[in-house]
Amino acid sequence: MDRYSSERDKSYIQERVEISLHVPNDLRLLARLFGVLAIHHRSVLGWFFYSERERVTVTILAIEGDAVARGLKAAGFDCASEPVLVLPYQLGRHSLAQLSTAIRTAGVSVLDVHACCSQETGPLVVLKTGDAEEARSILESMELPGTDATSGSAAENLQQLEAVTP
Repeated sequence: MDRYSSERDKSYIQERVEISLHVPNDLRLLARLFGVLAIHHRSVLGWFFYSERERVTVTILAIEGDAVARGLKAAGFDCASEPVLVLPYQLGRHSLAQLSTAIRTAGVSVLDVHACCSQETGPLVVLKTGDAEEARSILESMELPGTDATSGSAAENLQQLEAVTP
């Protein structure tokens, strides 16, 4: 069977899961956290963290979010998972503000938009909205420069993103 169930699945806009957790800023605990992420490395597209003196916030962009979240919970971490849309990001081609404004102008709430870098696919836009399907339609209708399936590094990003899709 083809790994895509429809043409829409081949879109440069992919559905993924963002996992967030807050943990004490303790090296042993962080080592255990990164041990779990190492076990699930094939499902992790990217991650970032920031710390305050006492706490660390970790955000993980995952392909198979349920498996990663189960692994984190089994290791004693409390985490939250949210569906997100992910698309290739080319600096200078479009801004996060432009994408967010276009979606909001169409009446869809934007809960969060940020860029992250994946070792597998390069820079990505991560978009959390109140209506993912409508946001996807808006983005697809925008014909974003640099994100169509035939343009240079966006096409390469798409191929890499598809290569890590189960």
